[in-house]
Amino acid sequence: SAILIDSIRTGLKPAGYIHKFSNKDFVNSIKMVSYHNLNFSTAIEFAKKIGIPMPEEIFIYAIESKSISEFTYKISVEVKYAINKCADEIYSFVFNELKKENLQLTRV
Repeated sequence: SAILIDSIRTGLKPAGYIHKFSNKDFVNSIKMVSYHNLNFSTAIEFAKKIGIPMPEEIFIYAIESKSISEFTYKISVEVKYAINKCADEIYSFVFNELKKENLQLTRV
């Protein structure tokens, strides 16, 4: 498994909302117009086809942002809160997955 964290701008949810997806949510979005225009699912499938090992499951946490077209080091209060919440959720997820395998994780 792998975890991907990114920002997203749908305009459907308030800033700071955490969208949760899996690579399986994007299976039907595979398309390939050219190698310069790969979407997420196509890139994963292409990597598998050329022999690059890919995880079976990819969990995607996308934090809703007010703007993703402007590059800045400033983070809104809503997104800062969501980053901390997202980190806690990921820690709990990983902890529970390791617990299933009888492994331990220590938080620093």
